[in-house]
Amino acid sequence: MRIERVRTWVVRMPWDEGGDAVVTRGGSTLPGTDYFVRPENGCVYSRSLQSVLVKVETDQGLSGWGEAQAPVVPAATEAVVKDLLGPLVLGDDPRERRVIWTKMARSMATRGHGGGIVRDAMAAVDIACWDIAARAAGVPVATLLGGAFRRELAAYVSGVPGDDVALRVETVQRLIAEGFAHFKLTLGYGVDEDLAEVATLRSAAGPTAGIYADAHWRYTAEEAIRLGQGLARYGVGFLEAPVPSELERSQRRVAAHAGLPVALGEEYRSVHEFHRRLLAGAIGVAQPDVGRCGLTGASEIAALCERFGVPVAPHVGVGLGVYVAAALQLAAALPNFYLMECDPEPGLAFANRILREPLRLARGAYLLPAGPGLGVEVDESAVAGWCVA
Repeated sequence: MRIERVRTWVVRMPWDEGGDAVVTRGGSTLPGTDYFVRPENGCVYSRSLQSVLVKVETDQGLSGWGEAQAPVVPAATEAVVKDLLGPLVLGDDPRERRVIWTKMARSMATRGHGGGIVRDAMAAVDIACWDIAARAAGVPVATLLGGAFRRELAAYVSGVPGDDVALRVETVQRLIAEGFAHFKLTLGYGVDEDLAEVATLRSAAGPTAGIYADAHWRYTAEEAIRLGQGLARYGVGFLEAPVPSELERSQRRVAAHAGLPVALGEEYRSVHEFHRRLLAGAIGVAQPDVGRCGLTGASEIAALCERFGVPVAPHVGVGLGVYVAAALQLAAALPNFYLMECDPEPGLAFANRILREPLRLARGAYLLPAGPGLGVEVDESAVAGWCVA
């Protein structure tokens, strides 16, 4: 079996009113774009769901789908696939995932591209190869990863939507009635404001609900430690991204003194970035992202975390059904699985727009799709309807 063609699509879906919590609390739009800078951390976000889809086709008629995490400037990620990685892997056997992964990684190593959009583009091609390999074997990707430990994946609602605390309380109470038991709050607005919101949500959700906090790289080590110690008093399960991602010494300090597990990893692409932080004791919960690490990289990271006794909660950001399905296949095969990140409204509804059969939630858990490969079938006509390049 040989790769015969690699196709790409850039997809854009504007968020509906009342959508993503970060969007509804975002700053002014940058001229000529639908991007905005979130004032609390200086990061750019989009007012639309944007992604890059990849389809790898073989000479035996089998094909597989992949997707990169590309929420901003997706055309740049697509160009890497279209102009570099696609031509690079033509003629290769897609079942030889490690060989292809290493070949792609080495192709730009001398230019320092061990992260960023090159790795995101690699992830999309890699996921498509796993999809093909599992379809060729007639099994789900989770089986190729070693087998599914679970077919229901407990999920936390990520970034509870609502324009103010009162609306977010209403959302949490409604989702609890629907069967959800875990909620991650979008914080980073100041330590005192963050703690006040958590206190309000804890009171509304009750003592048994799982509550988690994402500070979006907002704080100094001292502020993050104060925040963490306050969150611990409310039984918060982890504090995510408390300090800027490049400050490894600060990450170590926060992990040592915050009084609750620190969650890291959504922005890291390589096993080496995780290894340094695991050695330093900086990671309490690891969050690799298959749309940035690929299934090959993410499974290697998860195996390393297992050796350090660190649980894995796969990061699931903005993306479509291919990306989410890949994350579910990974999570099902993890002995050290913690929780699944989930955006049931509107993220999952948007993700399902390109699938013939939707990904499903039941009682606050994702159901692992049962078919071969990633377990989903992509509707190319639906993709074409949202395609911008």
